[in-house]
Amino acid sequence: MRLEPSAVKVARWVLRGRWRSNAPPLPDIESLFKTMKYHVTYPNAFDTLEDARRWMGDFVHWYNTEHLHSSIGYVTPHQMRHGQAESIFELRNEAINQARQLHPERWGSRSAKQWIVNREVVLNPDKK
Repeated sequence: MRLEPSAVKVARWVLRGRWRSNAPPLPDIESLFKTMKYHVTYPNAFDTLEDARRWMGDFVHWYNTEHLHSSIGYVTPHQMRHGQAESIFELRNEAINQARQLHPERWGSRSAKQWIVNREVVLNPDKK
């Protein structure tokens, strides 16, 4: 028997549980679901619930350890949580400052982007 629910529905079921099936959608979860749907391995349907759980586990591992997140400076959540982001940002800042010194004509009057660890991340900063 082939199950036809989309990965998004399965993920909601796995993440929310049956007791929260009528809960309003949360923006951060909706963003995660969009990332899931556009991931290259998104299957559209699963043969079994176990297949769905396995795919979800693999996806969450990828999302936390390989996927670069724009809201935290294009590092992974794993790198941010384990204090690796600061050294990554230092290397980026050194490289961009060297490039600006070597080729000032490419920069004009613009300042170089300086990467810093942002300790607070909000989904909609203008509505904070």
